[in-house]
Amino acid sequence: MRLCFLELNSPGIGGAGLRALRQLLDAEDPSQHWGGLKKVLTPEGHYLWLCEHHAEAYKV
Repeated sequence: MRLCFLELNSPGIGGAGLRALRQLLDAEDPSQHWGGLKKVLTPEGHYLWLCEHHAEAYKV
């Protein structure tokens, strides 16, 4: 399965949409490995799920 990028800050996605996304992710990856992606907090306060290579740019 291939997931497309979602702009989670857009006004069109909210509680129900986020719950549906979570259900999809739980169904596709029950062990919650997330394809090796890491949760990264940006200086602006946004969370991104990035591969190790791209997460390096946010390490302090």
